This record gives sequence, C-alpha cells and structure tokens, in this order.
Amino acid sequence: MRRGGKLFLVAFVVTLLGVVAYIADVPLLTRLELKTQDLRMQEEKPSPASSRIVLVVVDGKSLDAEGGWPWPRSKLAALVTKLSDAGAKVIAFDMFFPKPQTDEADLAFVDAVRQSKADVVLGYYFRYRQGDGEHVSEEEIRILENSIARARHLPMVVTARATTESASLRDAVLLESNIPGLSSAAASVGYTNLDSDGDGVCRSIPGVVRFHGSLYPPLSVVIAARYVGSRTFVCMAHDGVRSILVGNIAIPTDRWGSIVVNQRHCQFPTVSATDVLVDKVPAATLAGKIAMIGATAPSLHDAIVTPRDTALPGVALHASVVDSILDQDFISRPSWRVGLTVLCLIAGGLLTGVILSLTRVWAAALVSGALLTGYVASCCLVFSKQGMIIDLVYPVAVCLLVFFSVTICRLCLKERSAEPF
Repeated sequence: MRRGGKLFLVAFVVTLLGVVAYIADVPLLTRLELKTQDLRMQEEKPSPASSRIVLVVVDGKSLDAEGGWPWPRSKLAALVTKLSDAGAKVIAFDMFFPKPQTDEADLAFVDAVRQSKADVVLGYYFRYRQGDGEHVSEEEIRILENSIARARHLPMVVTARATTESASLRDAVLLESNIPGLSSAAASVGYTNLDSDGDGVCRSIPGVVRFHGSLYPPLSVVIAARYVGSRTFVCMAHDGVRSILVGNIAIPTDRWGSIVVNQRHCQFPTVSATDVLVDKVPAATLAGKIAMIGATAPSLHDAIVTPRDTALPGVALHASVVDSILDQDFISRPSWRVGLTVLCLIAGGLLTGVILSLTRVWAAALVSGALLTGYVASCCLVFSKQGMIIDLVYPVAVCLLVFFSVTICRLCLKERSAEPF
C-alpha cells in the first residue's frame, strides 16, 4: 500500500472510532459538549423578562413578617383572594400541598382556589425511580392519579398518529399530589419537576411525562396555556415527541419531550408575599398578569444551578419557560442535529486525512484550522440567529485526532530526510 493510502486508512479508522464514540455517548465528551453549549448561552445576549409575569415570593421578609414555613392554609387562602381581587389573570403555585393541616384551614384554601376569579394553577411532583412505587398499592396510585385527572384540565392530546406506549418518553411510577379536593378546585395542575444533567446544571425541563398511559404537561406549559386560553397538545412521531402545542404556539422538544430553558436576562417584577397580604402592592402591578408564587428565601432551599446562574430560584426558572413560550423565543436541539453531526464527523475526519495525504503538514494545518474555525463559527451563528444548538465537540475532536494521528503516522513511515515535512 502506498504512503497516501496508509495515511488515509489511519484517517478512516480514527473517523470511524469518532462516530462510534458519538453514538455511544462518551460521558467526558458529552459533558464538554454541554459546557460549550453553556458558553454559547452565556455569550449570547439573553432576552429581557417581560412584564406579563409577576413573581410573588416567599422571601426572608415574608417569613419574618408572617412566620416560618409552612404557613397556615388560611394565610395561603388570603393570598389567593388578594391576588384574585387585584385582577391577576392566572395565579400559579410553584409548590404543592400533599399533607393536610386543620380541616378549617384546608377548607378555606380549597374554597379560595375554587372561588378565585383568576385561573389558579397548582403544582405536583412525579417520581421516576422504580423503587418509589414498591410500597404503594394500585388503589392508592389510582387515587393519586384521579387527584390530578379531576382537575379542570385534561391530559395532553396526541395530535399525530403514534403509539404513546412505544415512544421514548419519560415514565413516572408515582406522584405527590395535593390534599383531597384542592386539585379539583383549581383551574389546572402541572408537575414541577426539572431536569439536571450529570454536572448538576439544569438546562431543560421535561415537557412530557407518561404516567399510566396518559401524557401530562409541566407547570410552565400549563400556565402558558391558561394565559392564552388554550389546551395543550403533543405532536408525536414513531420515535418520540416532535413538539408541544399551546394554541398555535409550537414548543420545540427533543424526542424525549425535553424543553431547553431559555433563561431570561433581567429579573421579573417581584413582590413580597407579605406585601400582598397587607395590601401594599398596587392592583395595577398585578392586573391582567400571571402571578407566580414561589420560594426565594435561602432557608427554603429552592435554588437551581443553571448555565447563567449558580442559585436561581425555582419559580424564576419556571417563569423563564412561561415567558419564552408566550414570546415564542426558544432554544432547541433539533432532531436532525444527530445526522448532521455524524455527517460533519465523517466529512471533517476524511477531508483532514486527504489534505494531510496530499500536502505538507504546515499547509494541512492551515487548511484544517480554517475548516475548524468555520465550523465553530457556524455553530455559534446558528445558535445566535436561530436558537439551535448544534453539536460542536465531537466533529472538532475527531478532526484534531485525525490530524495528530496521521502526522504521527507520517513520522513513523520514516520519510526521507530531504523531503520537506
């Protein structure tokens, strides 16, 4: 075999190994890929938060004034009534209430939610681990399922021909819901679960969860749906989820239904819950708005690590998702990026091998460097203009490995010393 053929064979083998590594999802390279995505998000000028959402926070000031958490349900009932009377369009709780207090306080809370002029949206929580449901009877699970099914919000409706049983979706085995009667009194319910990657950073939320054959939407999607007065739909294909529809708004997802969080830059308008309770917040601040109630006091431990923040309150993350849905301002990982990445892996690796086989190393380095720079710039441009995340690490790593492997192979072939290297 001639020298050029041997060098190309090395390039082919390294490229093939790169494709196998990409399909196998090597943890180290995948984590590095996530970090490059974080850098793209941090470098991009984020969208400002809109004024349609107001955060009503249980902060340190509220705890000092109203007492430690959890508050009596009668106090939460008063909070709902105050927000409703102020003209809020949607009242959403980034929390759920699984344990009863006194009958009187619980009944007051249920009545306030039911009688609210605003649409009240409550949270609940799914559990995924198989062991979580081992000691729960089928009857208990059925009661829990009915606690969210009776709410005035139907589970997601599949709009494309597909089997939800065979699709690659996130499956829950158990849920933590609200006290009896509370969910059915609400306008809607949505789960509060978030996703964290292996490095502990939250970059996405589960947009669809399958529980006992039905599909359920997250809190943020439900809030957006109540605000625009629409139901939620999921577009399915044979391999999973294509998108989630809120009215005519299509939310891009990956095949498992995950929604990438497009975190807002500026803080949302925020008021302390105690100020609402004592009528210190003007009605104009809340009229026609989405009032999202959540904890921000450090002692309540509801802080999330995101690409832009090391301690973002969970309610602010949910608010970012709601806001991006209503603005139709999304970040997505398109399903075709896998095929594009494999194509770039193969093309980049083999092209680097051909260049090294035909030219001197310094010339090949210049050409390969220009190609890699162009690819990296293209990935950043696509993210900046279209909000699409294209895999960057694997194609770049394969091209570099091919370059160094073929260069070493050239040295091992003992080129003539008179021949320029």
